[in-house]
Amino acid sequence: ETSISPHVIQVLYLMQRSRSLPIKPSFRPSLSQLHRPHSTPGGPSDPSLSGIYAWFDIPYHHDHLSPLPPDPKHHLDVFLSSSGPFPRRPQPVFLFVHGGLWMRGDRRHPYRPHLYSNVGLACARANVVGVVISYRLAPAVTVMEQVRDVRRALEWTHKEVGRFGGDPGRIFLGGVSAGA
Repeated sequence: ETSISPHVIQVLYLMQRSRSLPIKPSFRPSLSQLHRPHSTPGGPSDPSLSGIYAWFDIPYHHDHLSPLPPDPKHHLDVFLSSSGPFPRRPQPVFLFVHGGLWMRGDRRHPYRPHLYSNVGLACARANVVGVVISYRLAPAVTVMEQVRDVRRALEWTHKEVGRFGGDPGRIFLGGVSAGA
C-alpha cells in the first residue's frame, strides 16, 4: 500500500490551481527583505505573489577562479509563504528540476515563463519552501556535468535553505521529464 503525504497532495492541487497565476520575473527582493511581506510586488492588480516571499536569480555555483560572472544557468529561485510569525518552525523543502531532454529548458520556460515558477508558488502556498533551479544544457556540457549542476544546487539548498525558513533535513527532490 502506498501512502502519499497530505503536503504532496496539497502541492499538486495548488500547482493545478496556480497554472494561470503569472509571476513578474522583474521582482527581485534582496535577502535582507525576508521579514517584509510582498503582498503586491507586481502592482495592485497582480495577485500571483500575494502572501509569498520570492527571491529570483540566486547563484548556486560560481567558479571563483574564473573572471567571468556566474553562468546564468547556475541560478535558482526560492519561494516561501509569508503567512505566520517569524521565527517559525523550519518548513520542508521541495527542490524542483525542470525537464527538456537535457538539451533545452530553464526554470523560466521560454514560451511559458511562469510554468515552473508556479511549482514554487504552489509549494509556498502549502507551507513548503519551493526551490526551482536551472542547469547547463547539452550539447555544451555532458550529462555528467548536468548531474553535477543539480548536485551543486542541492548542496547550496542544503547549506542555505535555513536562511529562508527551510529545514535542511527535510529536502525533497523532484522534477519533470529529464529533471525527474
